[in-house]
Amino acid sequence: MPAVTTAYVKNIIRRGFSELVDPSPTREEQDLIWAHFKSTCAFCGRLLNRKAEEGRIDHLLAASKGGANALGNRVLSCGCCNDKEKLDQQWETFLARKVNPSNEFAIRKKQILEWQSIHRLPDATHHRVLRDAADRIAADVIKYFESSVSEIRILKDENLR
Repeated sequence: MPAVTTAYVKNIIRRGFSELVDPSPTREEQDLIWAHFKSTCAFCGRLLNRKAEEGRIDHLLAASKGGANALGNRVLSCGCCNDKEKLDQQWETFLARKVNPSNEFAIRKKQILEWQSIHRLPDATHHRVLRDAADRIAADVIKYFESSVSEIRILKDENLR
């Protein structure tokens, strides 16, 4: 566990509220992802060793662009595709660049679309409303936390005099 700093606590507050409205896949849900993609990267097809932690549960639509943690927006990806190459790109564009010949593109796209048909995405408007509410409430809690930290620091400084 990292050092418990005020910055760390504020990050945990943000993440905690975010997880309430948009939870990350559970271990059982991750098992479903690994099984559906047959332990291979949805993009490049590389066979992944789960025990060696080679796989990533990647967002099709990046979280930074409003993508949900819902299963329909998550696929199995290798570290290279997820960490270095795809990043915030649209998944179909990335997939088309990643694979040749075109029949391999069609096979991988079909596998992703089948996954999405089984695991529907949440309504985008409702998802955004929930995320905005979680962000707003987290900001309020952080303001209160910062005020309390300042109060404790003042009391501490007064005690040291």
